[in-house]
Amino acid sequence: MDGVGHESDMPRGGDFLTLDTGVERVLVVRGSSGAVHALRNSCPESPHALVTSRRGRFDAGIECKLHGLNFSLDGRARPGTGHVDLTALEVSSVSGLICVKSPSLEGSADGDRNPRPWFDTEPP
Repeated sequence: MDGVGHESDMPRGGDFLTLDTGVERVLVVRGSSGAVHALRNSCPESPHALVTSRRGRFDAGIECKLHGLNFSLDGRARPGTGHVDLTALEVSSVSGLICVKSPSLEGSADGDRNPRPWFDTEPP
């Protein structure tokens, strides 16, 4: 689980934060309805970062300028494009801190196939 930033860093729909954990490129976006979405910051066409700046704002959705792909703020491919959605990551918030879990980290530390709960919703 990685802390990406604070909800106050992205107050409006379209605001985003990114984080490169060394294992995963993360893109966290506030949707137009106010929901926070965590996505893999990687083009589904060819693995490169969609967004290189640490923070900013999308006006018309998420775009891969290299391939001309367009996605809504929740990571869904625009209708009629024939492309796949961006990979969603698990996201939670503790006292406003946005935490994201990569699917590549599933499973427990002792190697069980059944993952332990990663987030207990109790603030520290």
